[in-house]
Amino acid sequence: MDGAELMREVVAAFEKSDLQPLFDAIHEDIVWKTASNQEGLFRFEGEYNNRAGLLVILSTLSRHYTFYRFRPKEVIAAGDVV
Repeated sequence: MDGAELMREVVAAFEKSDLQPLFDAIHEDIVWKTASNQEGLFRFEGEYNNRAGLLVILSTLSRHYTFYRFRPKEVIAAGDVV
């Protein structure tokens, strides 16, 4: 499975609030970059490094937000970067 396919699988599970495929896919040296250009309270942009950093942002999101709908606009992949 290539990176884009893996990300689509993770996102499909995320839409159902199932984070296990994401946890299973996280590499120890992950770099997760997020951005939000929306005004208001939903602000968690930044760069999160390594597995522990990603778990921090995911736990923060889980504590502070309830997702009723999650649909990514696109999955972009180039080589081994998704």
